[in-house]
Amino acid sequence: MVIPKRKITTAMLCAAGLGFIGVFCVAKPDQGLLNWISIIGIASSLFASMAFVTVRALTQTEPPERIVFYFCLIGSLISVIPMFWVWRPYHLHELFFLIAAGVLANVSQIFMSHAYRLAPAGQIAPVNYMAIIFAGIWGFLLWNEVPDLYSIIGFCIILLAILLCSPLTQRDKKWRLKL
Repeated sequence: MVIPKRKITTAMLCAAGLGFIGVFCVAKPDQGLLNWISIIGIASSLFASMAFVTVRALTQTEPPERIVFYFCLIGSLISVIPMFWVWRPYHLHELFFLIAAGVLANVSQIFMSHAYRLAPAGQIAPVNYMAIIFAGIWGFLLWNEVPDLYSIIGFCIILLAILLCSPLTQRDKKWRLKL
């Protein structure tokens, strides 16, 4: 794993912790944190954070498009292994959604690689929590999934974490978190 050279401030750590609390709220704490779905989600976050730090280091020497190409290539090769146990033919509408997810994920990766080239990982990572908020919005708009109280509280906590870690907050001393 690549170790970042930039200093991670107390405010950045607090913002990341606050964002995690927001994610915990969205994950429904009343259903128990130690279920398989939550454990898989936490493991995913752990591996994603390692990928983000690695992408940040790679952006110093590699163009974002090359990073995304190898990211997708390696991810596809790893995904082939479990595919043999669960493969079945796809319906046309399922294939459409799989292709759309792949295209959108690639576009997202390119933007993320550019972002990590321009700013420290500690400032970019909390903004990735916005994906949870957008997932809630898309779930509501496309499938009429109404967020419950825990989700709304989690969304607000995530937004607060993003504000605490934003470059504007870091530059303006009157807004900086005092710890």
